[in-house]
Amino acid sequence: MKSLSAALALAVLSVPLSIPVQAQQGGVLTATKGEHAAFFVWQTSMTDMFEIEAAKIALQRTQTAGIRSFAEAMVSDHTRSKDQIAKAVEDNNLSTPLPKRIDLKHQQVLDQLRQANDADFDHLYLSGQVAAHEEALKLYEHYAPTAEEASLRAIAEAGQPMVQHHLDQARSLQKNQ
Repeated sequence: MKSLSAALALAVLSVPLSIPVQAQQGGVLTATKGEHAAFFVWQTSMTDMFEIEAAKIALQRTQTAGIRSFAEAMVSDHTRSKDQIAKAVEDNNLSTPLPKRIDLKHQQVLDQLRQANDADFDHLYLSGQVAAHEEALKLYEHYAPTAEEASLRAIAEAGQPMVQHHLDQARSLQKNQ
């Protein structure tokens, strides 16, 4: 089971990003203003879509009340986040495209969740949640202090505690398994 969760975590973190507009130099994200916003919008929207779909699978598959409650919060919180990003893009007339469907990286993880046997499902779901929220937290932390778009900066700043809370919850659920 541990090798399965390690494979899932590796899949979440190792597949190349969907839009290669961002470079990293010394741990700092670098790009033009438009590329910086585009990267944040794309990655945050993709993460939100992934979290919603993974949670829907968990709601169908888990037999654990705590995981069910966590998955319900993921649907609610990430739907709200996705809507906030879309509104900020529209309100600011940003030319940043919003993803219309899950990318290959996230689709592979969703497929693994769907195919997991019942005994491994909860562990696999929580391992993926920890990895995804660690990645999302880094994105928010790197973007917020350098964002030039006020509405996107506000989303990144407000989103950090939410993502940290989700990460803490996923880790706690994982420890209690």
